[in-house]
Amino acid sequence: MMSRLSRVLMALFLMFSALGVDAASLLKLQLANGSIEVEVAATQAERAQGLMNRKVIPESRGMLFVYPAPAYFCMWMKNTRIPLSVAFI
Repeated sequence: MMSRLSRVLMALFLMFSALGVDAASLLKLQLANGSIEVEVAATQAERAQGLMNRKVIPESRGMLFVYPAPAYFCMWMKNTRIPLSVAFI
């Protein structure tokens, strides 16, 4: 049985896939204390590239890594020149 979070993440993945959202697209996520714009990394190539080689990233901007199914994932920061914070949801 899938947890509620797993169902939400799966729904997000299916929605992004159906909409054809790619890393060039920005989505605005509403949070309890404000909002953040995110680029979507939905393919393996987009997730592998991530935020590598970026010299700057605007404040309140990030990247949402979307995976096809719940699992354990490893994140790395190869060639990442900007400070990062990571949140797993």
